Amino acid sequence: MKKLSRNIKIALLVFLAGVLSFLFSVTVYSGGKSDYTERELRRMDEAECEYLKEIKGALQEAGYCRSGVTMTKILEEDGSVYYDVDVHNRLFANASYEKKAELETVLCEIAPSLTGRDCEVMLELTY
Repeated sequence: MKKLSRNIKIALLVFLAGVLSFLFSVTVYSGGKSDYTERELRRMDEAECEYLKEIKGALQEAGYCRSGVTMTKILEEDGSVYYDVDVHNRLFANASYEKKAELETVLCEIAPSLTGRDCEVMLELTY
């Protein structure tokens, strides 16, 4: 009887852990409205992919071929768009300020008008 009781407790704990993990992994859609049409959003996605390819190409030309690039898009209610672009490479730790500033300038010049509307691109080099 005591062993059965212990097994039931273990099963109950496993079940509760499963339920809790399910509850904390549910994704919630914010339901926000966008001024952008589906066509504009698709075009933006294509432009973003092209932008990332151009950034990676410029990094390779500058000698930073093993860089990671992360881009986060923020669509505001007023229709404005912000991009946060992080470029990760351990070589940035030893690069001079001038070399990093030069690279940032090159990467910022690549930034096209990703949305066809006003947008802001924030670029950060990290290691």
